[in-house]
Amino acid sequence: MINYYARAGYRVVSITDHDKLTRLNSSNGCLVIPGIEVTAGKDGTEYHLVVLGVEEEPRRAKDPQDIIEWARESSAVVIVAHPYWSAMGFKELTLLEGYDAIEIYNTGCDIEVGKGYSTVYWDYLLSHGIRVFGVAVDDAHRYTNPPTDALGGWVWIKVSEVETDAVLKALHQGIFYSSMGPEIKDFRLSSSTLFVKCSPVARIDIISLNGKGLSIDIDILHRLIKGWKANDKGAKSLIENITIKAADGMRILEVEMIGNVVISICEADGALHGLFIDGVNMFVDKYFRVEVTDFKGRRAWLNPIWLP
Repeated sequence: MINYYARAGYRVVSITDHDKLTRLNSSNGCLVIPGIEVTAGKDGTEYHLVVLGVEEEPRRAKDPQDIIEWARESSAVVIVAHPYWSAMGFKELTLLEGYDAIEIYNTGCDIEVGKGYSTVYWDYLLSHGIRVFGVAVDDAHRYTNPPTDALGGWVWIKVSEVETDAVLKALHQGIFYSSMGPEIKDFRLSSSTLFVKCSPVARIDIISLNGKGLSIDIDILHRLIKGWKANDKGAKSLIENITIKAADGMRILEVEMIGNVVISICEADGALHGLFIDGVNMFVDKYFRVEVTDFKGRRAWLNPIWLP
């Protein structure tokens, strides 16, 4: 299994069998972090908690909070697994404290029963002031025979050295992003501006509290530009002016929105490659996160930014 992922380019993996700690030596340049998926139930609700970086199996406990506290004693990373697949209620997640992240995409749950995405749970938690990160995972059981549920979700971690403590620290601190395929190559934020650079995608979303946020879809963008040039009232009610420039093989669409907001969109070959927003505060409140979607429907997610 480790060689399978190493051949696919992975540098870090963790095998998290149910209620069984797995510790293996690194192989073929792939670091293996000890892991376990612990099942715990309380008041009729079953929680699956993925714990990374522990050296022994947990004491038996029905209360999931006890499992989290046990993991924190070892500075382990705790992730609430597949909330959608588990049919969890939103409030059941708010009852727990001290976990690091939830699975926002689970390949196995998606491939098997169409319940892979849990981003709505993520935004519920973030909207209620609960600061957690989001991870994309495989939860793989089949590597060769269909339906294959491997190589579908992963995280890109920023570390100076690929070793266990550094990886766990990055996961604790949210210094990573999750993906099913798209790459987020750069992200910068100042008091009023935002810059995102990514691999070719069809859509870039900025998701925030309640009705705040912004979605840039390549097809809708083209229709808006066409409407603005044709003096369409709907387009004119949103856009003050559009300037088109060329740079480094890209077409830069500088869109001046009504309300003194300027959005510069990088486009090439019919795809979005990034955007720059001057006046991003107009679109966000309390927190925001960036999500991109490519033309195959695959997504990548930056971790949330919490605003003062």
